[in-house]
Amino acid sequence: MGNEVETSNGWRAGWQASKGFLAVWFGMTTFLLVALAVVQGLDLRYKHPWVSWGTIPEAFAAVGTVVAVGVAVAQSLVISRQAAKDAVDTAKRFEAEIAAAEIRHQAELQHQRDLADLQQSLLQKQEQRRAIVEVARAAFRQQSLVDTLWQRVPEIYELLNRQDRADAVNTISEQVGLATASFTVESNNAIALFINEDDGLMVGVLNDVSAAVDKLRHTDNYLRKRLILGEEHHLDPNDYHESQLEVQNSVQRLWMTFAPPPTSTDDAPTKGNPLNWPCHIVADMADVAGLIGLFMIEGVERSAAVGL
Repeated sequence: MGNEVETSNGWRAGWQASKGFLAVWFGMTTFLLVALAVVQGLDLRYKHPWVSWGTIPEAFAAVGTVVAVGVAVAQSLVISRQAAKDAVDTAKRFEAEIAAAEIRHQAELQHQRDLADLQQSLLQKQEQRRAIVEVARAAFRQQSLVDTLWQRVPEIYELLNRQDRADAVNTISEQVGLATASFTVESNNAIALFINEDDGLMVGVLNDVSAAVDKLRHTDNYLRKRLILGEEHHLDPNDYHESQLEVQNSVQRLWMTFAPPPTSTDDAPTKGNPLNWPCHIVADMADVAGLIGLFMIEGVERSAAVGL
């Protein structure tokens, strides 16, 4: 069966290659036969003004000539029609191939666009995650500095000279100012990354974190003034702890809003269980917890040494 197909394809290829030459050859042959018949007819007309059918062999020869001319003409017509049909079929086939190629091209372009959109979405998500990490880092940095100042309240109150108390407070105040500027930059950067989202939820949560940090900064300003003036009785520990807790809760809401944990519908007691969260969410929360512990335990000197 395979040999027959190859033979058929070979004949078809041979015909495609030689059909033009055959058409020209048959056309020229037909023209020569017709010219020969006309010349013979004129010659006979000149020699024999009166028609004479001649002998039977001569009649058969004449009929054979006419038949040969007719066959040649018919073959020329068939070849011409076949060549025209092949040209039309070839044109249609080329058009179909061009249309199929265009469809494949458009599909490939759409695939490339979808891939580019996916890559852009992933990159944007990574940038947003990095921005949230930096916001949390800056918030906990400022929280750590205020906590350091609070821990040194008894030590500073023991200084009798007001200038000595001011110098001790200002040492930490300079770092608080740098931390405030760093938080402002990171917060604005994060808001710029989320500003185009339709619901605006992340922008609202980031504003809540900024408000909590701003409240902590006001607590720090009040604490520094009271320390310099030596008015220990005006300090309220509840205000300090409330502002610290508000910063922690706002940062936690920030993470929960950006990547909320999945809730289980099959097992109600496991709803919101951190063990069921995706690994990257647990890792992010672990990073935040590590930042809290680092700032709270090691203090501002160790934090500055590691470049946080």
